[in-house]
Amino acid sequence: MHYKFTESSFEEVVLKLFEEADYEYVSGYDIHRLKNDIILEDDFINYLELNYPRGNFSSDDIRVILNELKMISYRNLHTSFKETLNKVRSGFTLYRENENPIHIDFINFANKNKNSFKVVNQFEVQGSQELRRPDIVIFINGIPISVIELKNPADETVSVFQAYEDLTIKCNRGIPDLMRYSFVAMISDNANTKVGSIFAGYEHFYEWKSTDGNDYAETPFEVLEMTINGLYKHETILNIIENYVYVPESDDGKSTVIVPKYYQYYHTEVLYNSVKDAMKPNGDGKGGTYFGATGSGKSYIMLYLTRRLTLDTTLDNPTVLLITDRGDLDDQLSKTFAKASTFLNDKNVRSFESREDLKNELNGIKSGGVFLTTVQKFNEETSLLTDRNNVICISDEAHRSQINLNEVLELSNDEIVKRVGFAKHLRDALPNATYVGFTGTPIDETIGVFGEVVASYKMRRAKQDGSTVGLEYVSGPDELKLDEQKIREIEKFYDEMEQ
Repeated sequence: MHYKFTESSFEEVVLKLFEEADYEYVSGYDIHRLKNDIILEDDFINYLELNYPRGNFSSDDIRVILNELKMISYRNLHTSFKETLNKVRSGFTLYRENENPIHIDFINFANKNKNSFKVVNQFEVQGSQELRRPDIVIFINGIPISVIELKNPADETVSVFQAYEDLTIKCNRGIPDLMRYSFVAMISDNANTKVGSIFAGYEHFYEWKSTDGNDYAETPFEVLEMTINGLYKHETILNIIENYVYVPESDDGKSTVIVPKYYQYYHTEVLYNSVKDAMKPNGDGKGGTYFGATGSGKSYIMLYLTRRLTLDTTLDNPTVLLITDRGDLDDQLSKTFAKASTFLNDKNVRSFESREDLKNELNGIKSGGVFLTTVQKFNEETSLLTDRNNVICISDEAHRSQINLNEVLELSNDEIVKRVGFAKHLRDALPNATYVGFTGTPIDETIGVFGEVVASYKMRRAKQDGSTVGLEYVSGPDELKLDEQKIREIEKFYDEMEQ
């Protein structure tokens, strides 16, 4: 008998994969609730009992906690999404008569084992005008953190794009009370599995091709498996909700939410751990080198890395400097970071306009701060700024003026003088800082200054993922043609970099 692959059977496959990834499966039809109830209240109450065994919560206390999670100030979906995300990340303080205040976290980000993870299908939601039933909803502690839309792989008349439209148009418009909790969304027809934000254009949905940043999916079904075993792995999805879903503070009226690409997430985590291991006095101050293909979004990795560092309570509120060697790069990073002070949990996010500004700020600051500057602002006049060891310098284009640590001889006014590079002045000013280098073209000096390449996203992988465009050249008139030997050398270089 011929077996027909239907949307229903595909859904069963996806549900099974989630079960194998340690999610409890429940049919929505078996959950006792009103169709406009978004939170699975029994699950959330069980979470409270597990995490606050001495809370002695009354029924009124539980109602107050649930109302705090449910209530929003705005009806606009993007604004309510942002408010909901902030609540889930920060929790709130419960005040009770004759009791000490108690801080309530809606999700235990520190201990994955003190949360419940559930995968649910047939979850009907009553909107203001219609009843909708997303294919699959993922719940943590009864909170619907991810909505998934599927399409029949055997039906040639439908595509994954229609799953995208169902998710971002029909669900967003019809059941916004559910969608404001969907911090990460997934669409799939088996041939294509993509994840992204419910506010993103289709071109910004992408494949999650790895479970650790080292192994890569090569077939469509492997992408589906790695999405569930990678992105939705318990510790990973918790970390992404807490630290990686980024809502810019102002984006010219656009409803923008950034969800990391798989390599941005995994490589940030590698860099974060490398920096912590390298910090003085126990480390050598070399936080590592990141080798990333041009155009693959290194600025977002810098942003995520900065958040991970600034929110790490073991680092005693570190100061982070983002250092470029060109004004246009500084402007580009400034635009990204200017919208991120809330995300970075530091209102002191700014660029230095002058050397004097740099000296005044860093001389007086005892902790904290996220600052952007160019390496040229460090010279012999800068002198010691701070000898604190919880200063992290993140250098962009770490293969040019950011690696010149040695003295060089220069001819000036018919005299030979000794000069040292900007990078040497930077380290004299911040002798106990930890240094991280980002580059698209690493050289031996880069590794010598910043440490070994701890993560890389090379051109071949970037081209396969569609994250960047490959380099090409075309022949032209003889007088415009490059030297053939130089062309071969260039091609050899990029072939080596792609390996």
